[in-house]
Amino acid sequence: GTATISGKKIAGTYTGVIKVNKLPSNSFGNIASLDPENIVVTIYTKDESGQPKTITTTISKVDELKDNNGSSFVSQKFGTSMLGSGSYYVFMQSTYTSPKVTVYRTVVPAGGTDYVVKKAGDDKGVKSSMLNARKNLEEYLNDCSALTEKMKNGTIDKKVSVEKIAEEYSSCK
Repeated sequence: GTATISGKKIAGTYTGVIKVNKLPSNSFGNIASLDPENIVVTIYTKDESGQPKTITTTISKVDELKDNNGSSFVSQKFGTSMLGSGSYYVFMQSTYTSPKVTVYRTVVPAGGTDYVVKKAGDDKGVKSSMLNARKNLEEYLNDCSALTEKMKNGTIDKKVSVEKIAEEYSSCK
């Protein structure tokens, strides 16, 4: 696959075999010391002269990964965790993509429920959060008045998936 890395020493885009480590099993059952920033990402690639080169970094320095099947993965920082231990990083995979909008959902650490919705050309997008996630998404997609109205009046159920909302947004005229 391909990895785009930020950081002073290793910034760039690399193609090769990419390994994303799992969370260490000694992290107190992945509860008390859940620190995804330390998830190691290793890229086995070649330098300009064709010699093997290994790049080791962390999840927080990876801007995007693309596998050979075209699936896109991005790292994303989220705010305070449920344990109050500060911010944390996750790897997310696109679960819905259209020319207008992309939805990303957490894949590492496994079991995460976070999502990010990004309009085309917007690097930040809108993140899921404990408070006002639905309202924030509604405001973010307010350039489609038909969708906004359906969300406000309940035509689109509050339990409908973010992917379905993105699909509706994509078909907005």
